Amino acid sequence: QHEMAFQSLNRGLFKAGGGAACLVSATTSFSSYLGDRAVVTTVDKAVQNRAHHLLAHRSLQQPKFFSSKASLSTEATQGAPASLKAAEDAAAKKIEQAAKPAATTPEKKTFVEWYEGHLERNPLPTKMITGSCLWGIGDLTAQVVPHYASGTDKPFVYDWPRTGRAVLFGFALHAPTSHLHFNFLEYLTNRVGVTGLGIPVFKTIMEQFVYWSWISNSMYHAAMGLMQGMTFHQIYQRLEDVLWDTQKAQWAFWIPVQLLNFQFVPVRHQLNVVLVTSIVWTALLSAWYPPVEEEEKPKEEAD
Repeated sequence: QHEMAFQSLNRGLFKAGGGAACLVSATTSFSSYLGDRAVVTTVDKAVQNRAHHLLAHRSLQQPKFFSSKASLSTEATQGAPASLKAAEDAAAKKIEQAAKPAATTPEKKTFVEWYEGHLERNPLPTKMITGSCLWGIGDLTAQVVPHYASGTDKPFVYDWPRTGRAVLFGFALHAPTSHLHFNFLEYLTNRVGVTGLGIPVFKTIMEQFVYWSWISNSMYHAAMGLMQGMTFHQIYQRLEDVLWDTQKAQWAFWIPVQLLNFQFVPVRHQLNVVLVTSIVWTALLSAWYPPVEEEEKPKEEAD
């Protein structure tokens, strides 16, 4: 242990570039640590002789080293080799440059990066705006595609109030409730402790058969009926007539989509997958139920 300590003191001497004052102080501490053993005298003398030799050679006096921390630092730097000084200067310059504020040029963000930023900072408003836009596109698709696919000679008249109702529904009802639904479903999955491939299966069963599909489809038909001026009795009749058929169509289309969605897509983007896929969904519904049947249906309900 004594030899190791002595070697450590020697290394400290050379690394300090001749910092003799540091060595004198270290010798005192070293002596108090070792006690009155015989080796103390040997180590003490050897180290002190070397330190005082350096002091005499550089014409420095001991009190000057201990006058202040600043003076000690200055003397140690003055006795350091030229290569050490150069390294210190280079390091100081690098620190100076790092401290200076760099000339920041605004980086151009991609649309995905821009959207991700908004989704992270304001998830609910971002999803509400996204929902309104995609529901509007979905309704536009549902109106345009069936008309031109049918090959009819009738002039196409776009139903703007219908698109307005879809945009309002996507913004005010569907997006906020879906945001809560997907977060709740994630919480429920973690609480139950489902892992691995069981996660998409559990989520799909809960969503499609237990609660969400029934709520979302009922909410859609009720909201659209209310915005069209229907009475509560008429809305109830509408739900009785179309809800079960809507559920069966939903299970056929959405179960495969949601199994993939829950398996591969992060929770914050799962609603966007649903909204984008809904454009295809509404177009398919319009193809399955052509405009002629839609026109006849209100008459049947009126009868």
